[in-house]
Amino acid sequence: MKVYVVTAGEYSSYRIEAIFTEREKAVAYVTIHSSQYNNLYIEPYETEDGAVSDGRDVFRVYIDGGQFTVRKLPESAFANRGFNFYNKMLVQQYPVKAKDPEGNLLTIGYKRCIDVVAKDKAHALKIAQDKWAEYKAQKAGI
Repeated sequence: MKVYVVTAGEYSSYRIEAIFTEREKAVAYVTIHSSQYNNLYIEPYETEDGAVSDGRDVFRVYIDGGQFTVRKLPESAFANRGFNFYNKMLVQQYPVKAKDPEGNLLTIGYKRCIDVVAKDKAHALKIAQDKWAEYKAQKAGI
């Protein structure tokens, strides 16, 4: 079965507005809801056994001192959470632990990462950089 996905935005603001099984209804939706501030696009997809695949993958982008490292996550990461989970949360923090000379476990810093849904590593990096900039601006009160 073919579905028509109406989308808007790019990179971190990319979102699904509506899904239709008939192209004419998708075109009507775009005609009514498009504006100079909100460009809408129709993306057709073939479904198989009720599932829609658009070729995107889930990536975890690690941030360490302004350096970004992108790693593709297994498909199960997407299956467990779905698209709505990703690209909305800003930054996860995990404590980095180390032992001092006496053997006490200390927190020596935090590792930060952002999970995103993207078409490829470059797209994931762009989304993460946008989210990181947004996070830093919020922390600075901008």
